[in-house]
Amino acid sequence: MHRGQRVSCHVTDELKMKISFPDEPLSLWVGVQQSIPQWSTSYWLKIKASTTAEQKPMATEEPEKLAENTESDSAPNKTGTMSFPGDDPRHKPYVLEGWDLPPRGPRSTNWKTHIAGLRSLELRDDDIFLLAYPKAGTHWLWEVLSMLLQGKAQYDDRPKEQLMMEMSDLEKLEQTPSPRIFNSHLPFFMLPWKQMKEKKSKVLHVYRNPKDSCVSYYHHMKGFRNMDFSDYFELFFYGKRWALPPKRPRLTSWETHIANLRSLQLRDDDIFLCAYPKAGTHWLWEVLSMLVRGTAEYDSRPKEQLMMEFSDFDKLQQIPSPRMFNSHLPFSMLPWKQIKEKRSKVLHVYRNPKDSCVSYFHHMKGRDGDLFNDMVFSDYLELYFYGKLHFDNYFEYMKQMYAFTRDNPDVPILSLSFEDMKKNPAQNVKKLAKFLEIDISDAICEDIAEACNFENLKKNAEFKTRDHPPHHHPNREVNGDEQRKPRHSRSYRKGEIGDWKNYFTVAMSERVDPFIEKQMEGLPYILQYS
Repeated sequence: MHRGQRVSCHVTDELKMKISFPDEPLSLWVGVQQSIPQWSTSYWLKIKASTTAEQKPMATEEPEKLAENTESDSAPNKTGTMSFPGDDPRHKPYVLEGWDLPPRGPRSTNWKTHIAGLRSLELRDDDIFLLAYPKAGTHWLWEVLSMLLQGKAQYDDRPKEQLMMEMSDLEKLEQTPSPRIFNSHLPFFMLPWKQMKEKKSKVLHVYRNPKDSCVSYYHHMKGFRNMDFSDYFELFFYGKRWALPPKRPRLTSWETHIANLRSLQLRDDDIFLCAYPKAGTHWLWEVLSMLVRGTAEYDSRPKEQLMMEFSDFDKLQQIPSPRMFNSHLPFSMLPWKQIKEKRSKVLHVYRNPKDSCVSYFHHMKGRDGDLFNDMVFSDYLELYFYGKLHFDNYFEYMKQMYAFTRDNPDVPILSLSFEDMKKNPAQNVKKLAKFLEIDISDAICEDIAEACNFENLKKNAEFKTRDHPPHHHPNREVNGDEQRKPRHSRSYRKGEIGDWKNYFTVAMSERVDPFIEKQMEGLPYILQYS
């Protein structure tokens, strides 16, 4: 098998999952914090089947006291009031190639090194692999296999953990006498699958019905702060972690920063611009800034100074009014309670997922560092539609945005599509002025629309002041032109509707179309592809 070749495993008609078997990790999403690597933090959106939101106190602990984080996801076909609980009772995951691994890896190495070691493990002719999702009977079947190999009904004095590939040090695995009965909960592509093919190693796959597996896993993980089974049920069948990018505010951790954002004291004239990445956030932020200031002159500040996830909390507090906050975070991580109380104005911008995918692809390839630089679009499409990226998943973002809008009709929220704004800029600038209750002439609105057309914005981005100098990956060679290019100008590429047609093959489009339709079911947002 050659590098980049894929093996497809069709799980069901409804859920199609492609598993990648690269020679090396396709992508490693991780930011190192002390000795435990971590890329994403876990925050929950939760739909309560009640008419009153039960809200737990906000998390105020420092990161070392917060062993777990928060997020919740809604089960399908549930109705009720959205609430945002405090702490998620799970530990921080380590995300390797889109697969969540336990927070504690092998003691003598890190996860990345250990998985690379497993993939290159030299196998013997008599090696056996016992593979299962947790709580499917791995201990039981391991004892059976051990007795069969011993030829007698006598318990093995070794615990199976000594040959558990994810928990035992690689050196110990290599030194274990034959026959080795390896066992693992890891996905196949993190195991020495190439050698297993060559050696034709025997593999026992054990599985269990998901309902009993859920109950057993619930009792196994009772360290989850005495979580009720009903909550664990949601976790097991529908739970998702909300992925955050590795770069966090400079002065604090994600946990502390999100807790601070949730408790941010709002002002009457605060405005929130919310969007999934590459939906036109920079564009609409400039429009809002001009409307608020009553002029078609560019704001000397980049929007990043008011971007809630990347600006230091004390700076957000000190910004003069009116503050035009912008964010790609889900509502659960914003000061949503204060937004409800203040009835703050919220502009939600969205874009069709195909163009968003293409734009995000180029945005991530243009980032400093080598994470996505060599990735081909077909691989990126898999991550965008069926996996997780920085700021999680397009459809999960749209669902949580709609849930908040639906359950809080008193909060003034305007949803505007990138495509509508592109087709009728002056008309939508006037619409925004009306939404913001700003008394401004039609002539200025038209001037703002012209100043904020794509080419003008791209030129202006070259002159944006920056809050801090650009960071370049130490192992990446940077040419002179790129070194001088302000990072804000990289936020503007084409700004077109329908550019996806230059990247999606007919097969790609036919594959994602029914998936998009299913994910958008019940949502009021109209997707325009041309």
